[in-house]
Amino acid sequence: MNIRRSTPPGMRVRKFHNGGRGPGHPHSDTTNYITSATERINRQLFKESGGEKDPNTAVSPAGAMGMWQIMPNTQQDLQDRGFIPPGLDPFDPNDSKIMRDAKITSLLKTSFISNPPKPIPEVNKLARIYASYNFGEGNVRKALNKASDEGIDIYDDPRQWLDYLPEETKNYVNYILFND
Repeated sequence: MNIRRSTPPGMRVRKFHNGGRGPGHPHSDTTNYITSATERINRQLFKESGGEKDPNTAVSPAGAMGMWQIMPNTQQDLQDRGFIPPGLDPFDPNDSKIMRDAKITSLLKTSFISNPPKPIPEVNKLARIYASYNFGEGNVRKALNKASDEGIDIYDDPRQWLDYLPEETKNYVNYILFND
């Protein structure tokens, strides 16, 4: 269901979509998101470091380490695929950033981000990247497949499929991309 209404200039307009799942929730259009890469990186860093006094020494309950919260198996995978050299230290801020950038680069090479069956807007691509960084690319693929199977358009506004992700990941992506 789409609801149209007049709004004052500059006010954020949201469409409502329920996908057959309850009363509906607001969605931005595909042009209303954080477009500054610097701001997105700062927002991601805030979410990753969790406000730690010294984010370089942070270790999550799941075992993710350092400023960019790199999991040991992610580091090994990036190493095995040649995205990073051996011996990087997740607690070193420069090495942690190298690993974060390598993870983003590796995600950009996946078909569901770089070459999906239908064209996707930049914000959808970014949502897939950040969701995969947080929740794992395989898990995001499963969520997208489930959303698609239930009739959700996974190729337009990413907020239409974010509800298929765990609350933590949905909040992570919303904070980084949508100011929510």
